[in-house]
Amino acid sequence: MKSLAYFNSEKEDLTEEYRQMVASSWGPVRVCITAQEAHGDDVLLPLYTELGNRFHLEGKPRERATIEEALAAAGLPNGLADAADGEAFDKAIKVSTIWAWTRSVTRWEPRSSV
Repeated sequence: MKSLAYFNSEKEDLTEEYRQMVASSWGPVRVCITAQEAHGDDVLLPLYTELGNRFHLEGKPRERATIEEALAAAGLPNGLADAADGEAFDKAIKVSTIWAWTRSVTRWEPRSSV
């Protein structure tokens, strides 16, 4: 599970508003990784879509009620929302984010002339 919340949390040049948004993103990320661990990889796309629609398209707050709404729409138990406040998978989120970042960075190498 990759997380921009983790990736951006260490940046120093963020506005206070953006910093608060990053902090509020940890809960949904924690819920996603907990859902994945409990129910498998196939639940991620529907859950991520339901969360994204509510946060980005509908402008709903990143709070428990919105997370529970998304869980229900994705066919998952509301109890997974408890993970939003836990830190059980934070290390795994950080490692996964770093791994994904290092794998996605392309390195430019000049071509030798033929």
